[in-house]
Amino acid sequence: MSEGLNRRDFLVRGAVAGAGILGAGWLASCARSAVSTAASASQTLTGALADTAQAPVAQEAVAVKSRVGLYTNEGLMDADTVPNLEKVLAMLDRGMMYVFGADSPETAWKQVASPQDVVALKVNCICRHLSTNPVVSYAIAQRLMDVGLPPQNIIIFDRTSRELTNAGYELVKSGTAKPYCYGTDGDYGEEFTYETFSGKLSNILLQKATVLINVPVLKTHGASQVTIALKNHFGTVHNPGACHRNIDMTIPSISATEPIKTKTRLAILDATRACFAGGPSPPPASMWTFKGVAVASDPVALDFVGNRIVNNKRTSENMGPISKNPEGVATHLLNAARMGLGKASEGEIDLVHEQLT
Repeated sequence: MSEGLNRRDFLVRGAVAGAGILGAGWLASCARSAVSTAASASQTLTGALADTAQAPVAQEAVAVKSRVGLYTNEGLMDADTVPNLEKVLAMLDRGMMYVFGADSPETAWKQVASPQDVVALKVNCICRHLSTNPVVSYAIAQRLMDVGLPPQNIIIFDRTSRELTNAGYELVKSGTAKPYCYGTDGDYGEEFTYETFSGKLSNILLQKATVLINVPVLKTHGASQVTIALKNHFGTVHNPGACHRNIDMTIPSISATEPIKTKTRLAILDATRACFAGGPSPPPASMWTFKGVAVASDPVALDFVGNRIVNNKRTSENMGPISKNPEGVATHLLNAARMGLGKASEGEIDLVHEQLT
């Protein structure tokens, strides 16, 4: 895997091209050279940890920022708007090395899961024409298998098998040849209450998975402004309709539950196609092909970057920000940050944007 990565010719178009895709401001300023990013990734994280370790006991620890790697490729999609698998794998490889400060993709993936783990990939398939693309999900599964996970130890799941099928996934519930893929289909655990959430969680997460990877799609939402990684877990609970009451507190409350909080190791945003209005089931006129993938270990930081991409697109469409909060940040993201679930401000996030080819 790493040999294949090293053979690829990554051409970076720089900050000018980044501004074209991401607009002006913070996102565009984070466009960097792929070579310089790869060379500094391990050194930066090691240095931050070393500084923390050497600090006197009475000194306040150095705050480590959340890393988000955002990767775009103008040639990502074919004529039918299907992502190219090899190019998605290249994006994942870059993102994993950056986020985990690793010198190879294998080293990074091994920090997420071991061959003994059962890894659940929570996708979002509620809208059949804007769902987590199977190519992205199977690329993640491929990299997990590359570091030793048996196919049957990987479960791609959502609320129902029907929604997965409608989104183009192949249902697999047995055997050892392919990653498993099926819905919760009514199999939930016991009801419980945590903060403003009261409901049941999928037994795929409770009883089977030891590791959770959140794989949302980039969408807007009439009540929560955006629906990305955090709100993706409305497809993990049995009562998403009831969760829309006090939605801006219930979204982070679900992510703060121990099964979700402790098992989440990674969040990967499918931004190959997205919507800037009318979500979560948008009309075609509100969708666009962003041709991107983002990687983070902090789902709040991932959502913050996705929120900013949506707002930049809305600006280009002569629309206002998706939220009335300062800088257009969705309320549930601010609440999640206050609850300690992740970072939701530019100053707390180290973002790199690379354009690959």
